[in-house]
Order: sequence, then C-alpha cells, then structure tokens
Amino acid sequence: MNVAVLHGVLLVANAGPLIVLGLADLLAPVAVPAAVLAECLERPSLPSAAQIQTALADGHLQPVLDGAHVAPGTSLHGLGTGELGVLAYAQAHGLTALVDERRARRTAQRLGLRLIGSGALLVATKRAALIPSVKTVLDLWAAHGYCVADAVRQALLAAAGK
Repeated sequence: MNVAVLHGVLLVANAGPLIVLGLADLLAPVAVPAAVLAECLERPSLPSAAQIQTALADGHLQPVLDGAHVAPGTSLHGLGTGELGVLAYAQAHGLTALVDERRARRTAQRLGLRLIGSGALLVATKRAALIPSVKTVLDLWAAHGYCVADAVRQALLAAAGK
C-alpha cells in the first residue's frame, strides 16, 4: 500500500500507528522522526518488530532528524518525545501527522495540523480495496492489546461499510 498515493500527502508517523499497522502488514512510505524510530527499534519483542525492520530496510520508513520545535506557546504537557517529534516535523514540513494518542491528537488540532489516525487510515485502505476487512484488522489489534474505544470501533466499522 502506498499511503502517500492513497492520501496525496506524505505522513509523519508516531510509534503506536507504526506498531499496529505493522501487525497487519500495512506499513507504507511514511516519515519517521528519529525518536519514534528509536522507540520502535529498542523493543525487538514488539509483535511487529520484524515488519518495522523490513519496512526500514526497504525504504518504506523514511527516517528524519528531530530538531524542529513546536510553535511557542503550545501546551505540550503529557506528550512523549516521539509525539513531539511527529508534531514538530509535521508542522515544519506541512505533513499530515499519523498519531493515535488522545493528547497528541488534541495538540495537533490546536496547532492546525492535518491529522489522521490508524483507524481512519484503515478505513481509507479498505475503501481503496487494499484490504478485505476492517474488522479483521481491528480484531488483530485488540488481540495484541491495542485499545480502540468501542464507540470508535463501531464508527470505523460503519465508515467501512460493515
């Protein structure tokens, strides 16, 4: 799947989405800040560690340097280094942030960033006929402990036509 082609823009991804998209073999070309990549690679026991390593070796994950800073005055309380890197890089380069964590999503919205989550990306992937079932992938995520709120799950299934 080519996310850049699917959405017409390049995404900059946080660790959570990389991990769950890797579980479903849905990793595609995205920019990945160094802090996010380090977070994923320092945990070889991740269920999708092999997929992340392969995507990196194949050039699908495009490592980018951290170093940009989020606009002054933005509340960053509770955000991790990876999330900060994603938001700062997205802001500096006009990219869409691929994040799932609630605080990071709220901060991205306050910054006026384009934003997509793993679930919405999953629905778009289904609509593009690149996967047969959103439910199957959501079930896989749940089996590996990735929590999707019940209301969000139902909304994703409805959006995917289930």
